[in-house]
Amino acid sequence: MEQPWWIDHQARDLVAVGLNKSVLQELGQPNFIDVALVGTQLKTNDSLATIEGQKMIVDLKSPLDGVIVAVNPALEGWVAADSDDGQWLIKVQPFS
Repeated sequence: MEQPWWIDHQARDLVAVGLNKSVLQELGQPNFIDVALVGTQLKTNDSLATIEGQKMIVDLKSPLDGVIVAVNPALEGWVAADSDDGQWLIKVQPFS
């Protein structure tokens, strides 16, 4: 499977992380999502979310080191997003 996430450098010190469209399609209808809390410090490959879909479960690993500064409040609608790669799950302030 390709990298399941995408990242968007929104500002010098803020990165949004979300799921690729292909992974969303492989998951099927989402049943459950458990996302790390704001304030959680992540290192590359730490678990940042577990997503259970109709077809599979994905343990999403962090693509970078940093601290979670926001969790998307609209996660219930994360699959039906307007962008090609879906809505962001978390926003991270990378460690320098």
